Formats: sequence, structure tokens, C-alpha cells
Amino acid sequence: MTESEWARMCAEMVLRWPSQQATVTPQWIALWYPDVHQFSGEEMREALNLCVMSEPQWMPNGGQLAEAARNIRARLANSDEELERRREEKLRVDQRHAWLDYESRLSQGVTNLLPPGFDRPKAGQSQIEG
Repeated sequence: MTESEWARMCAEMVLRWPSQQATVTPQWIALWYPDVHQFSGEEMREALNLCVMSEPQWMPNGGQLAEAARNIRARLANSDEELERRREEKLRVDQRHAWLDYESRLSQGVTNLLPPGFDRPKAGQSQIEG
């Protein structure tokens, strides 16, 4: 976030909380800018919306907005990791189903090659019993 974006956002916050107009001075804007500069403008808008939803009666400062933005980033990172874990699990399941389908087709193919009258051994039995 650039300094001008931060100043514009502070002006918007004053419009939301007119009673805080005296608080938001150029010094206040400069004081909190280091806390928010590493975030994009979009992340800061999402953070502001989160702060408004959680405590609409109080105007957040830069530190509170930065904390909200970090929480949003963490949730997004966790959801990305969870999505990747689910994709990997689905891939394993799909591979297992493909293998079972292959085994079934292979077994059917072998059965079709057996001579007529040949009895397949039942589970646990051997074809070679003396």
C-alpha cells in the first residue's frame, strides 16, 4: 500500500466515523503507515471491512488493520493448504480406483483365457492339492 492509498483510506475512515476527524491528523497517518505498507490496498480494504463488521462503533488504527490483514492472509494460506491436501487425497483415491478397475479387468481377462471346465480356486484354496 502506498502512502497516498493509506491517506485516502484514512479519509474514508473519517467519513465512516466523523467523530474521529480530530484524531486522524497527518501525524496519525504517518504513525500508522509502517504497519500497513506491506499490504496491498485490496488487503487493507478487506481488513477494514472485517474491523467494521467486528466493531462498527470504533475506528481501527493501522495496527488493528494490519492484524486483521495478517489474519486474512493466514486463513487464505490455510485454505490453500487444505485445498492442496484434498486434491492429493482425491488423486490417491482416483489412483486406487483405477488400480482396482485394472485388477478387475485383468482378472476377467484371465478368466476368459482359462479352458472350459477349469474351476477357479476359491479364496484360500490352491489349485495344486495332492
